Amino acid sequence: MSMKFTTSILKIYFKSLLEVRQPIVTRRITECLHALCLFPTSEVFPEALLDLLCPLASSISTNEKSVDCMTFTARLLDVGMRKVYGLNRKLCVVELPLVFNALGEILACDHKEAWFAAMEAFKSLIVACIDERLIKQGVDQIMVNAEIDVRRSQPTIIEKICATVESLLGYKYIAVWDMVFQVVSTMFDKLGISFVSKSFGVYFISFLGFFSSWMYNKQVFFDLQAKHCDMLKQLHLMLFFCIHEC
Repeated sequence: MSMKFTTSILKIYFKSLLEVRQPIVTRRITECLHALCLFPTSEVFPEALLDLLCPLASSISTNEKSVDCMTFTARLLDVGMRKVYGLNRKLCVVELPLVFNALGEILACDHKEAWFAAMEAFKSLIVACIDERLIKQGVDQIMVNAEIDVRRSQPTIIEKICATVESLLGYKYIAVWDMVFQVVSTMFDKLGISFVSKSFGVYFISFLGFFSSWMYNKQVFFDLQAKHCDMLKQLHLMLFFCIHEC
């Protein structure tokens, strides 16, 4: 199938069908898009693909979704954004904060299958789409706008992503903290503790400090310690290095 024909289908048919907002229709579209993105030699204009991925991401926070819909959407956002990144990096990274927010919404639902899909998508996109250029752009902007108030009013792309990861340690995610820990760990591995502490210390000290405060709740501490002893040690080590470096 030619790129022109594929793009026509995405722009004319899929986009209009998504606007119908019927679960069965959306499911079929996400399945088709998922197959398209997984096929290594498939040709598509990244703009057309992104025009479908972004509404799907936005709909997560505005519409109640079934477990199947949220699971498929999480998987699609993963392979879809990686496909867009390979075709046009600039278009992809601009929309990463929206996609990360959508994955955060999926992690807050009550469905285990959707939780796993969102966690894997988080980790995959962190590894594949957060690159040195994006990090450097964030650092350069931070150097220009060194004041905290300015940075919060005009956050960079990477800071928006960090803020979303920070929010995953909020109370509403306590049921999935084992998965959240994996996302946080992947983020630290990608950015590096030294980089995080110097450039995003305010964000990460905030959420790691929030996490540590939960340890004063004995029941929470013992429940988590029994399941995730190694991860707890790693998070406390992160907090120590962030405080030391800042």
